[in-house]
Amino acid sequence: MPRETRGIPWLRAVGLVLLFGLTLPGPGAVPWAWSGAGVRLRLEPLPPESVAAFYAARGFPAAEAARIAGACVLQTKLINDSGTELEVDLSRWRIRVGPEPSQPLPDRRSWLRHFTAAGVSRQARIAFEWSQFPWRAHLEPGERLQGMILYGLEPGTRFHVTAPIRVGGRWHEAHIEDVRCPSRDAAAQSKGGKVQ
Repeated sequence: MPRETRGIPWLRAVGLVLLFGLTLPGPGAVPWAWSGAGVRLRLEPLPPESVAAFYAARGFPAAEAARIAGACVLQTKLINDSGTELEVDLSRWRIRVGPEPSQPLPDRRSWLRHFTAAGVSRQARIAFEWSQFPWRAHLEPGERLQGMILYGLEPGTRFHVTAPIRVGGRWHEAHIEDVRCPSRDAAAQSKGGKVQ
């Protein structure tokens, strides 16, 4: 089991199983992938209406569920087939839109502060945290990890992901080009999903 999740109550494990069974990409979803150094990384778009429904069902007010859904949500899957330990730290990941300079992923803590200020229940905030790809994780050989990442970009935006992954003590950079944020009319009207 990834180190970040060791020692977490069994309830979290059950919640993760239920969560990932409920957040499958929609029909026709186009995944983006990278493999190298015995590691597989896959990004899958999640339909905004499914994301909004998922969070609404976990106690988020409709406006906040729509804000999340409009934040460019991708299901991220990481599989360690390298035969050695693997580390991932999302603070090292970068995204780049067109010719703009690369930027870090939005800090998850800003979302949590926003939800607290907006009066989102503690239970709903916990469900949000559990659904996210861990910010830092350690995987042993054969382990896999998945969760959502909110990129904080406008629906329909195309971007490039650079994802450093440490395998057996050596850093490798996964480059995934031409990733596209899921889009739909309602998501485009939800202030782009950015937290102010």
